[in-house]
Amino acid sequence: MRIKRKVSISCLGGRLGICLLLAFVPQLLSAQEDSVCFIRDSIQIQPEFNESLFSPFELPSENSAPSSMFHPEHSYSLPDFSLKESLRLPYQTNPSLLFRGDYSTSGVLRQFPHGMLFGSGGQTSVPGIGRFNNASLGYQHAFNQRLTLQLGVDAMKINMIHSTGQAFSTSGALRYQASDRVAFKVFGSYAIGNTYGMDTHRYGATMSLDMSERFGMEVGVQRYYDAYRGRWETVPVVIPYYNFDKFKLSLDVGGILYEILRKLISMGKGIEVNTAGFKYGLGHPNPTEAVLLRYHELGGEILTLGADAHAPEHVAYAFDRLPQILRHAGFRYFTVFTGRKPDFLPLPE
Repeated sequence: MRIKRKVSISCLGGRLGICLLLAFVPQLLSAQEDSVCFIRDSIQIQPEFNESLFSPFELPSENSAPSSMFHPEHSYSLPDFSLKESLRLPYQTNPSLLFRGDYSTSGVLRQFPHGMLFGSGGQTSVPGIGRFNNASLGYQHAFNQRLTLQLGVDAMKINMIHSTGQAFSTSGALRYQASDRVAFKVFGSYAIGNTYGMDTHRYGATMSLDMSERFGMEVGVQRYYDAYRGRWETVPVVIPYYNFDKFKLSLDVGGILYEILRKLISMGKGIEVNTAGFKYGLGHPNPTEAVLLRYHELGGEILTLGADAHAPEHVAYAFDRLPQILRHAGFRYFTVFTGRKPDFLPLPE
């Protein structure tokens, strides 16, 4: 009996130890996980993505360079930053287990007298398709109050139901603030790996114009490599944007415009080139030279002329500038309609 009692006590102690171990280890692990999340939350923010190469963000006031040195714009690959937002996880608003583990985080890693190092990362689950993990590291340098350089590297891991892949890319942009309302930008990126068409090589240039305190427009042209067609494509960049109090809303409709031009051409329709842009001091016709070039490359031929004249002195305004612009885009004729039928007339010398 005594031997049995000793065995029973020892077994009881072992069982008690196992129970305590099972009870406290998850709590310790949870505490460690919470501490990591707390560290992340202290420096992370909620990014807002847009496919345009600089993103507006604010530098913290402590131990930083003068804020006037930095005037970043929207980016084709980098997120917007705001140090006032906390980390938000999709499953906090959507309790589905399909999104558990997803996160999106970004922030400034280190600041320098004339620049900063920043990064971002995240995981996104798409039910029925797969899971995507991405990480980015970027550096921005202000040479002065007008000239800014931004460089970035990106990595993505793609896990889909029947396939997996990895993708890496580098990007860069140089931006010049010509005035309070006008800025110019050149950009480019190079991608390697299986991106399933989500990223590719591209380069281009744009001009941004703030038409008011709230509204502005960024226009330009970019070339990108279409891996499915095995050739380079040229598309316009047309990004209207609106500055709200806490964020900037923008949308690149250049691709939509590309499809509109393709559809018009297939239907035998034409477009008008309007010189009102010169009248209002924009320095370009409407549509811009990049759109006219693309319209001609797609096979467009019907092109009428207009000036949006609302006064006698504005009739045929700046028409003398159109022949050179249209020739540079590849046109040799313009169109007038007689009895709803197009007549093609040679451009004046």
